[in-house]
Amino acid sequence: MISNQQQQKTSVARLAVCDESGGIGPVYELSPVHPSTLGRLPSNDIIIDDDSCSRQHCEIFLEGQVWTLRDLGSRNGTFIDNMRVTRDWSLMHQQVIRIGSARFRFLIEGETTRGREDFDTVVSQETYRELRSTIASVPDSGLEGDPDIESDSNIVHRAKESHYLMDQIPQERSRELAEGLGSLHRMALRTAACQTLTELANSALDGLFDAMDVDIGAVLLLDETSNSSSDVRHARRVAYRNRVALEYEHVSGTLTDATLLRNEAVLAEDWRSSTPFEGADSDSLDEMEVRSVICAPIRSQGRICGLIHLYTTRTDALLEQDDLHFTLAVADHCGTVFGLLEERLKLKQSLEQQRQKYDSLRKQLIENSQLVGESTSMLALRDQAMRVGPTGATVLVRGESGVGKELIARLIHHSSERADKPLVCMNCAALSESLLESELFGHEKGAFTGATEKKIGKFEQANQGTLFLDEVGEMSPAIQAKFLRVLEGHPFERVGGSSPVNVNVRVIAATNRHLEDAVKAGEFRQDLYFRLHVVQINIDPLRERSGDIPILAEHFVSRFSQSTGRAIHGLTPAAIEVLTRYHWPGNVRELQNTIERAVILCQSDQVDACDIQLSSLEGGRSPSGSYTMTGEGPYREMTIDALEQAHILATLAYTEWNKTRAAQILAIERSTLDRKLKRYKVSRPKD
Repeated sequence: MISNQQQQKTSVARLAVCDESGGIGPVYELSPVHPSTLGRLPSNDIIIDDDSCSRQHCEIFLEGQVWTLRDLGSRNGTFIDNMRVTRDWSLMHQQVIRIGSARFRFLIEGETTRGREDFDTVVSQETYRELRSTIASVPDSGLEGDPDIESDSNIVHRAKESHYLMDQIPQERSRELAEGLGSLHRMALRTAACQTLTELANSALDGLFDAMDVDIGAVLLLDETSNSSSDVRHARRVAYRNRVALEYEHVSGTLTDATLLRNEAVLAEDWRSSTPFEGADSDSLDEMEVRSVICAPIRSQGRICGLIHLYTTRTDALLEQDDLHFTLAVADHCGTVFGLLEERLKLKQSLEQQRQKYDSLRKQLIENSQLVGESTSMLALRDQAMRVGPTGATVLVRGESGVGKELIARLIHHSSERADKPLVCMNCAALSESLLESELFGHEKGAFTGATEKKIGKFEQANQGTLFLDEVGEMSPAIQAKFLRVLEGHPFERVGGSSPVNVNVRVIAATNRHLEDAVKAGEFRQDLYFRLHVVQINIDPLRERSGDIPILAEHFVSRFSQSTGRAIHGLTPAAIEVLTRYHWPGNVRELQNTIERAVILCQSDQVDACDIQLSSLEGGRSPSGSYTMTGEGPYREMTIDALEQAHILATLAYTEWNKTRAAQILAIERSTLDRKLKRYKVSRPKD
């Protein structure tokens, strides 16, 4: 309960009915104790006899010191100052509430009002239910704004909403509005095809000039900060029409302010006799000898984004109230389309930005896929890949680990007709048999423990594109059989599924194994070998094309200098000599990692020999400056754990990451090797 002392401090609020003359009708006092309801039912505090009003439409209540309006799920909505209420709305003095065709002004006693007469006729809360007041339909009227604008006699009509856009048009008015509604319908069909704001503005003016006897018209677009006539002077005119030999002039600043400040359309007449606007500067409409003028706001997404100006210069063709409502209906329709065009423009700009980003990344990817080197074998390799690319044939790429087999696959893909389609890469040696099948062919939800949702496999991901399978020789016989069927064009089924899946995929396979020996040993299917062996590309190890080492090294220095933000300008002759003397068991991948490390650790503007740290796998062949397991070269401090890790990684590199073979060399169990790699947080590097 609210104490008497609290009630005395609570501001008195009332709802005033807006009558047909544009003034204030009966005024109802709102209760600060319980919500005041409005609607059609007799049980409401304020009864509204309007079919477009819901039985219990909305309620107004005092929350703390704030008067709040809440829509009660009405069918046609509650509007405050032409904005639909979608949540609890904190009411302010002089705001206009529209429910169906009824209008109310919210008034707070003690605030500046239009006059004390606003409160002359007060219906107290206690008499609400006795009166069962019925609120009649009230047309649009000017109820808020600047007093000077309010008092001007030249503004003969105002409208916040067009009667052409009412939710329900009264039966007695449907015939007289029929012609205008037809014109609106035809104009809406034309504007629906507009692609730009200029097209929209021109289409709107065409519709207005077809339906009305207007001499001059224009559509202006405002920026988001325009809120007065001074800002409108710099607005962009996007469309203009005239039937008389007069140039368009901006509408009067007073009319513009009336439109912008009150968010309503205005119709004014006899502008030359308008005393309030005479002064040192001649009004723009006086110069045009305007007899009647309409200024209507184009409203979109809660703001005024433009204006429609219509003028007549003949006394026998004055604009009328229906013209005002028709123009406002056109303006509101333009506002809706304007918002859609703005969203379309934003989406188009965003799409263009994404396209540019995609093109940039694709260009960068293609550049990174270029083969670097000028040796005879490299030139022949590049030529072979470029010739194979457009054919669509299955390709088998062979070479040691780290020579760049994936790079060749990317070059082939980007040289093919599938270049704009996906390139999906996968290492077959990285997963167990069960996981490899799921990765390649996908699985259905519930296919096995942990399959909580359907998964699309690599073949489906690469549909219409290219699938690169590295270490294809590590596939189990069961996976080889299923893989062969897909290569031969047969559909496959996801793990745990029964529906056939068809794909169109080009396969590029790669291996560092001697597949012929694997076929003889029964480890690799002969039919799959022949199916993959359509085109074979062999990549020489880096040690057999030492002339490419300086070129590759300079290429990597440039790349890593850019990515790390360091100003490193190439290598010294001593550094190049160290690199060319090294045997490179890890091939190009090892060279790349060596240069990246050197760029990061380099303390000058060039990579020198002292910045290069090489692997110990070379043993007695290690160049000067690198310490080996045999103790050759300068001593380098290293813990037993670090030495063990380095030796294990060197052994894995030597066996091309064949863990079984590496475990045999190291004389440890395969599971022990896996645990050590997990502790080191090391995994097989990608090719």
